[in-house]
Amino acid sequence: MKKGQEPEQLDKEAVGRITCRMLQEEGHSGMPLQKLWRLAGMLICLLCITGGLCSAFLSGFGIPYSAPVFGMLLVVSVLFWIGFSRLPLEGVYRLLAILGTLIGVSLLLLLLQRDVIAGYMSAVNGVRTRLNEAYDGTLALYQASASAMQMTVFFGFILFLLAGLLSAGICYRTNPAVVLAGEFPVLAGIGIAGGIPSFFSFFLILLGTLGMLSAAAVSRADQRDQDSARQARQMTEQMKSSVNVWLLLQAVVLSLLAFVLVRPLTNTLLQAQEAGMKTQNGVLQAVWQLLPAVSGGRLKLSVEGVGGGVSDGTLTDQDGFYFGKVQALKVTVSEKPSETVYLKGFIGTDYTGTAFEEADGESFVQAASLWKLDGNVSLGVENLPFLRTYYAENVVFTGEGDDAKPELSANAASSAVTLQVENLAANPNYTYVPYGAFLNDYYQVLGGDGALAGQSVQQDIFSCYPRKQLEEVLEDWNETKQQESTLDQAESAYAAYVQAHCSSLPENLSYLQEKFDLELETKESADPKEAEKNWEKIKTAVVSELAGNYEFVREPEAVPEGKDFVEWFLKESKEGNSVHFAAAATMLLRACGMPARYVVGYAAPASLFQGQEDGSYQAVLEDDNAHAWAEVYREGIGWTVVEATPGFAALVTESDGASGQKEKEADSPDTPGEVFDQEDTPEAETPGIGNRIFRVVKKALATVALLITVCGIAAVIRRHILCKRRRRGRKGEALGEQIQRIYRSFAALQKFNKKSVCSCQEERFAKQLGKKYPVFSEKTAQKLANIVLKACYSDQGLTKKECQFVLDCYEKLAEAVSKELSPTKRLVGSLIFCFW
Repeated sequence: MKKGQEPEQLDKEAVGRITCRMLQEEGHSGMPLQKLWRLAGMLICLLCITGGLCSAFLSGFGIPYSAPVFGMLLVVSVLFWIGFSRLPLEGVYRLLAILGTLIGVSLLLLLLQRDVIAGYMSAVNGVRTRLNEAYDGTLALYQASASAMQMTVFFGFILFLLAGLLSAGICYRTNPAVVLAGEFPVLAGIGIAGGIPSFFSFFLILLGTLGMLSAAAVSRADQRDQDSARQARQMTEQMKSSVNVWLLLQAVVLSLLAFVLVRPLTNTLLQAQEAGMKTQNGVLQAVWQLLPAVSGGRLKLSVEGVGGGVSDGTLTDQDGFYFGKVQALKVTVSEKPSETVYLKGFIGTDYTGTAFEEADGESFVQAASLWKLDGNVSLGVENLPFLRTYYAENVVFTGEGDDAKPELSANAASSAVTLQVENLAANPNYTYVPYGAFLNDYYQVLGGDGALAGQSVQQDIFSCYPRKQLEEVLEDWNETKQQESTLDQAESAYAAYVQAHCSSLPENLSYLQEKFDLELETKESADPKEAEKNWEKIKTAVVSELAGNYEFVREPEAVPEGKDFVEWFLKESKEGNSVHFAAAATMLLRACGMPARYVVGYAAPASLFQGQEDGSYQAVLEDDNAHAWAEVYREGIGWTVVEATPGFAALVTESDGASGQKEKEADSPDTPGEVFDQEDTPEAETPGIGNRIFRVVKKALATVALLITVCGIAAVIRRHILCKRRRRGRKGEALGEQIQRIYRSFAALQKFNKKSVCSCQEERFAKQLGKKYPVFSEKTAQKLANIVLKACYSDQGLTKKECQFVLDCYEKLAEAVSKELSPTKRLVGSLIFCFW
């Protein structure tokens, strides 16, 4: 005991030493348990985040997998990476260990490559299917399917790599940025692709992320306390671990209770909502059946998905009631289609600026009376594609040269299919007919060669050729025919009539003709055959123009009164639905020299047809299958679909162009969407969905770039103002106040550089400043301290020269610090702290 020391003080010190020794011994004895709890926390966080991300992808795209095997692979992957992170390896040795692990995974991948490839293709199919549903597109699917075990094998490799990435931010070094960098791309990609992850996957991700963030916060707090309060940390370690475990158990129990109770309630509400929607649709269906003609009145209860007024060709008046999910047509076909089935309703020829109108029927009848067609000339023209195809399939020429005589083959047969259309709730003013169909005598053609008039009950059975097959047969016939039949002569006459009556442009749209003349360089003459030779180039130019510069929206802005519909769309709004794109495509095709018309009807993708017990295939078309498109007349073939609406272009196969190629069509599977062969997938895809996703991402990036630019400009302006104020002083500010403000910036700059010196009031200020910043001599530093102290305690006698000296010292320090900093920190110091 030291002299003068009190007994009470001695007792306190002794108790303190004994207590510290006891705490240290308890701390050492509790270290294994503490490490065990930490490893358990890492295991739970890594299991939750890794499993949650993979589960979000699998559930979001409806991908089947084996849950027991998946869970086992998840646990093995997490345990492996946790053990790997605890290995006493650093630097090159850790990199070599990671490289060895990747080599082992690659060898295993090589052994299981067949299962992995099958799982990959099925996963891609799941993503593309969800993209098609979310963006109304038809991205091609691989003709491949994988079992649940193959999908599990594929995602096992994904699981292993993902766990390795996340373990770097959870186990090796607790870093939330690494974990969030792994979570965000996965979740953002699922959201952009239209995936709908399960509630449980979000629960796992949230639980793991919160646990990781809590661990990171505790780790940072421990680091701060390590040097200043090591004994206190050891004393509270046991208590903290117990509290953390208790809170974790409470969170898990409460979360599980919430999951068990809330999820069934949510499902019940969703089921009730779905039942309500079905009931509502059933009521609307019954109302429509009771009032079948109401769509022609002023109320316009139209189930046309593109708008209530398009059924009669009106473009600007699309207001009215819109019914969701109302069944419009039932289509039954004898063979599964390999292409989109287009059913024509209204056909418009004459453009008025606000609507397309039917052609003049009288002028057509007068012209058609000279075409050597028997009976009803309108039906004769409509049947020309079917009859010419049938004739080309079965005609045989006997003899050679001019003596060749056409005769029908003894085994005459037709490859036409049977297609039945039943009108459930579509506009009864029109009969919906496929391309390449044969029409009986009881049909009435509107406008001479336009739409078919409606019937009180439509349940028609048509014989028709698939569009692609019809075009290929007629292309071959046009090249190889030895003689022109009466049908060929009538078709040539009709082609001339169409060229004269379906190629006009209004004066306000004549600029389109000049624009496409310059771009295509194809119209050297007015000969329609010249335009026909460039048909593929023209179609590509028109579709690319609309897809690249205009945006599809379901509810476009209304066209102002008195404005031309197409001109407003092309020049002003630049966004619209299929009506806008079809009307614009019609005018653009005419500008390129192709006779074109505007059509409204229904489009049935091939994937919509489902096999029936009798061997037929059936599709029920709803209101959202209503569609508008353009059609062009190709001499020697007939009217051909031109799909210009972004997202719908993938529905049209190569038959819509003059490809002239003969390709063997593989049998289409019954599974919806699997209608393309694997090797044809890249060619079958169109940029419709990609364009729309790209536009969404582009808008988001543009918004972010704009915000960054605005913030940058604001930072530059703020920097300019503050630097100017530092050099010249504030208005009405005394010299002493200005010197003090400059010195505060002087001290802040040293702190920013993490090389601060003592206060200028201390004697060692000059030596410290000169030692840490050699640009200052001891004499200069002492003079700076004297001026600052004078400004602080007595600003009498201060001169502008002294103020300028302090400012020069600051600028000298700023230049020296700028050379020591990294570019990023230099930019932060300039724009945010405005040091220079």
